[in-house]
Amino acid sequence: MTAIDLSELAAEAAFNEGADQASVTAQNSLQLSQSQVEHVRQLMLEAERQLKDSKAEDSERFQNALSTAMEDEDVPDAYLRED
Repeated sequence: MTAIDLSELAAEAAFNEGADQASVTAQNSLQLSQSQVEHVRQLMLEAERQLKDSKAEDSERFQNALSTAMEDEDVPDAYLRED
């Protein structure tokens, strides 16, 4: 049973016992909490996307730097020959 389920049960129980205001308050709190959780999920997905993009950019920069370094490096002929 999740916290959401427990909150819904508590709100229903309060309503059934005549505690209308407590029931409304519990429902409002539950809706606010669900909204906040959804907002945090969206922020997390955006952060993960940005991290993925950043890693891709870093990898591309590294590959370019490596490629440039290999082009610029003078390799003695002795190392290039195949034995």
